[in-house]
Amino acid sequence: MKFDFEKLSKEDSHKIRQNFIDMFVDTSHDLFVKYIRDVKADDIWEGYGHIASYLFACLKNSVSHKEYTSKAFEYLNGLNNNDTLFVMFDVRPAKRIYPDGCRSIAEPYTKYFDSDMVLRIKADDLYNVLMHDYNSPVGNQIFGEDVYVFEPSFKWYIAFTHNSFVDDQGSECGQYCYSNITL
Repeated sequence: MKFDFEKLSKEDSHKIRQNFIDMFVDTSHDLFVKYIRDVKADDIWEGYGHIASYLFACLKNSVSHKEYTSKAFEYLNGLNNNDTLFVMFDVRPAKRIYPDGCRSIAEPYTKYFDSDMVLRIKADDLYNVLMHDYNSPVGNQIFGEDVYVFEPSFKWYIAFTHNSFVDDQGSECGQYCYSNITL
């Protein structure tokens, strides 16, 4: 899939990520302090299971939305096609050492981007990538499921997550997303 984007420099990415965290993340939250604050992309991580460092678990003043496929995509699709947005991911150590018998499943974006990188992308390209990812199996996605989208003035964000919700009959219905706006 072709789309236009700009990888921001490490310095600019760090500044923008820090602004996002300052604006939208509860930095006193236990999960942030224990699993997120000090993680760097060039860290070496050893252990079993998954790294429990999802910024969406620490967002302040967020609203949880179950309408992942409708409301969030509808909102992004309603933006001016030339609006510039930022995209970032949860920072993950690039080097992982797992005990014998454990396999690592890398996040899709790590095939294309460093996890601490921030991308600048036009709204229409972002919409197309997110729709592609939503309709693709894990492994064929470009960004994956845990994606943070926000505009340069830091007025709003939407965090797309891997967490699913189920209906009253126990059927999986979609994925949660969080935002500080009413979708």
